[in-house]
This record gives sequence, structure tokens and C-alpha cells, in this order.
Amino acid sequence: MKHVKCEICGSDDSKPFCSAKCPDGPVRENFVINKCEICGFVFVNPRPDKDEMKPFYFDEYYGKPSWIMKRVSNSAVSFFSFLRKRRIHKYKKAGKILDIGCGDGTFLNYMRACDWKVFGVETSESGCGRCEKKKINVSKDITFQSEYFDIITLWQSLEHMENPFGVLKEIHKVLAEDGVLIISAPNINSMEYAIFDRFWFHLDLPRHLHHFSGATLKKLLQKSGFKVLETEHCSFEYNPYGLMQTIMNTFTPEFNFFYKFAKRNKTQGKKFILNMAVTLPALIVFAIPAFFVSYIFSFFKRGGVIHVYAKKNS
Repeated sequence: MKHVKCEICGSDDSKPFCSAKCPDGPVRENFVINKCEICGFVFVNPRPDKDEMKPFYFDEYYGKPSWIMKRVSNSAVSFFSFLRKRRIHKYKKAGKILDIGCGDGTFLNYMRACDWKVFGVETSESGCGRCEKKKINVSKDITFQSEYFDIITLWQSLEHMENPFGVLKEIHKVLAEDGVLIISAPNINSMEYAIFDRFWFHLDLPRHLHHFSGATLKKLLQKSGFKVLETEHCSFEYNPYGLMQTIMNTFTPEFNFFYKFAKRNKTQGKKFILNMAVTLPALIVFAIPAFFVSYIFSFFKRGGVIHVYAKKNS
């Protein structure tokens, strides 16, 4: 564990903001997030070093659902990839796209089928292996020629990165002058966090090292040489389910049970029946209300996730 300063303003003046255990990690200790007293940025401090973080990114982290859930999951992922494409097509209809934190490459595979030239950056061996099986050009670093990409995306990945400022500076080099950067990240200023605190699905300590709001992400982008074009708070891909799982986290015996069952087919065997007995009625009772409430939160700019579009500063 190491002590860190604020990534945005460099201040060492921060105070504890929240603490929580990892929902599925190798240790059960509490991790603490601090809030900078100067600029309001929220981040894990102290944080695990690179070697300490590796066990938190186990192979199933990228998805290993049962055969039943895989059929449902594949349909959902295809639909969400379509929604991501629609966000991109607001600015660019074709060209070269780089997805940073591309996971198993599913989204890039979809974009390639839509006639985009696709490239990925992924640091995990598991993710790289899955991308290579899909014959996706994947790298572990942002080592591309200057001003090469028309679109660069980070879907729920910037919060995982040890040095987001450094990553954004590298992105600045390889993004075309008229290119667009799209970042999707959990919103620490959400009503979900304000109400549910450590039960929030998107807290995910310690993997989420940085916790952005619209304001702090804008500050970091400006520091990195970008201008924010717009910020969206409505996300059909993330917000309804994020709120649903957050609600269930308050009373199911196993944290993130349904998420782990659906995505990874990995749950605690001894408590499986009890967890399922609690989860199924909760899904029936809360699914529809969570869907509508998540959109109410988004209307007031307090949704669980933010999407930020940016370009290079002139």
C-alpha cells in the first residue's frame, strides 16, 4: 500500500470520504477513499501497488457466465454495443477507433463489423488473450503514431487507471485534431452513492482507484489539454442495473450476488440457495421501479454514470 496525492491539483490535503471491502477480492480488509480538500477529487488512499492489485483482476473478472446466462448476456452486450455506436455516430460515422481498457474486445469486434478500423489497449493477460482470439489489434500501451485515431473511447476504464492524467496526455498525442474522446465513468456525485454509500455497485474498491464527478473529470480533461463538448447523465447500459444491484446489496447475504452469477457464474456455494431465494423476489419487486428512478436521477444530473465527450483544446 502506498500514499498518493491528488491527481488533479497535486495536493496532499485530503480527508477520508468512505471505506468499503472489495466485493469479490482476495482480502477482506477495508479500503479507504479520500476527498481532496482543494479540488474535491475522490480517490483511493492509500492504494495497493501494481503487484498487490493483480489478484483483484482474476480471469473471471472479464466474464465467464453459465451457458444459460451467456445467451442472455450476448444479446444484452450486442444491444449495449449498438448504444455505444450511436454515441460515437453523433460525431463520427467511420474511421479508426481505439478502445482503451477494451477487456475481451467484444465492443471492438462489433465496431469492426460496422466497418470501423479497430484497435485496443488492454493490460490484463486474460483480456489480451481474448482479443487476440478475435484477431483484434491489441496493445498493452498507447504506442501509436501521432494524431492517428478519429475516436478514442474509455468505457468504465479510466477509474481503474493508476495515472489517469498520464493516460489522457498519451491520448492527446494519438487523437486526431478533429477527433473525439468519449469517457464513460461512475459518478461519485450520484444519488445512488449519496443514498447507499458503501453498498453502491459502482464503488468497487480497490479496483476503482479514482472516483469522478462531472466537475472533477472536466478539471482533469482541461489539465490534459481537452475541451469538454458535452456531458450526458442518462445511460440505459449502466444506470438501471447499477441501481438495481445497489438496492439488492443492502440485504442479500452475498455482495453483488446477481452480477457475479450472471457475468461470471461465480458465487459462494454454501449461500447460493439463500442468495437466490432473496434475489429473485427482489428482482420482481424492484426491477421496474429501479428503471424509472434511475432516469429521474439522471434528469437531475445525479445518475450513477456519466458520459463525457471531449476534443483537443484549440
